[in-house]
Amino acid sequence: MTKDFVLSYLSRFIGAKNFLLREGFVSLLLTAFLLVAAGDSPGAEEQAPLGAPALLFPANGSKMLFPGTYTLIPFAWSAVNDATAYEINVIVRISSKEFRPAAQTVTPATSVSLNLNLTVRESQAQVQWTVRALNEYGAGILSEMSAFTFGLDSGTPIPDLTPLPTPPPTATPTPPMPPRLLYPEDGAQIDALTALQGVTFSWEPVVGAYTYQLTVYEDNQPFFQQPLKSMQHSVIISQPIQKAYQWDIRSINSANTIGKSSGRRSFRVGEGIYPTPTPYPVSVDINHNGKLDAEDLYRFAANYGANDPKTDFDHTGLNDANDLILFIDLYQAARR
Repeated sequence: MTKDFVLSYLSRFIGAKNFLLREGFVSLLLTAFLLVAAGDSPGAEEQAPLGAPALLFPANGSKMLFPGTYTLIPFAWSAVNDATAYEINVIVRISSKEFRPAAQTVTPATSVSLNLNLTVRESQAQVQWTVRALNEYGAGILSEMSAFTFGLDSGTPIPDLTPLPTPPPTATPTPPMPPRLLYPEDGAQIDALTALQGVTFSWEPVVGAYTYQLTVYEDNQPFFQQPLKSMQHSVIISQPIQKAYQWDIRSINSANTIGKSSGRRSFRVGEGIYPTPTPYPVSVDINHNGKLDAEDLYRFAANYGANDPKTDFDHTGLNDANDLILFIDLYQAARR
């Protein structure tokens, strides 16, 4: 396209009476956009420009029934001698100030069906389009701009509507069923030696499960959680004091979808191995001489080290730091 042609093309519109008042400055911008799209290819040989095709369908000024947001719109134009391809440019215009380029493509045919990515908001929009012929020497003369509008409830149905293929829905993986727990049984009593060597947890297999997630809870907080391939696993409880624990299992399928919890079971560790708490009266007068002196401190330390139940001040069956703290508090309070 030569400079003289561009100038003559613009002068044809600018020279029109009351052009700017009738169409607005935005129309000039749209024309400039389409002219830029019709620029020369660098280095093209100087040849007589290809003629402009006549735009056939949709007809200029027609009203088409809005086809929906997921439909191909057919466009057709006349052939141009010596053309090897055609470039079509389409603009969707909602108002005089709001528009968007909707499609630009090259085809060797004289018709094409385009997805304009329409939205419901554009159900009454105007569609403007132009076509130019192409060959090895460059681009031809741009066609006259053609425009048609959509009607939401009225208009000519677009023929041979060809909906774009709908992507197949993505299958939502079904979570696997929860396993049935086998051991430890609910409320089981586990001795400290077994806990130190490892408590064995077992459950029944679940069809479709790829792995299992074992969780052991201490004070209602997970202290062990791990995905496992097998249907049993041993967990060492390093401090087997008299305490209650809980556990549950969840199945995990090959899509890494975690199933529902099996429901928690509880078990206790450490009961029956430590001395049964003896209800000795709590007294800091260890030597029973009616006064508090250094011998009471000595005797408490000796009994405490021997795990004597008389120094089990908190009656837990264990001589631990809590007994020592309680003794010191009572001893200091009695001497005040």
